[in-house]
Amino acid sequence: MRCILGAVSANDCTTNLLRYSWEAAFQAVRDLDDGSGFAGHKDWRLPTIGELSSIVERRCFAPAINQEVFPMTPVSGLWSATPDPIYPRGAMLVHFLNGGEYMGNKSQGWAVRLVCGER
Repeated sequence: MRCILGAVSANDCTTNLLRYSWEAAFQAVRDLDDGSGFAGHKDWRLPTIGELSSIVERRCFAPAINQEVFPMTPVSGLWSATPDPIYPRGAMLVHFLNGGEYMGNKSQGWAVRLVCGER
């Protein structure tokens, strides 16, 4: 998705920043796929930490992303589907202030950008 989940997309994205706990993010994906889907697809999912990190633009800061490709990306963390390998109450996210990978508590609210198709 060019836009974060909850942002309306026409030519650009709105700045409607919705935050989800990690579990609520998975539920939002299920609701999207079980409903009307998006852009003709019903196979959306949270990206892995590697997939999410692959869209970081290291030359950019606040947000650390190519804004022509991903407009209006918030300077916020975005959840990945990757659980923290050590802390069971944590999951990995990318913070688009600087593009760093961090562990967030699964109960915290962060934004979500989805990917389409199987891993």
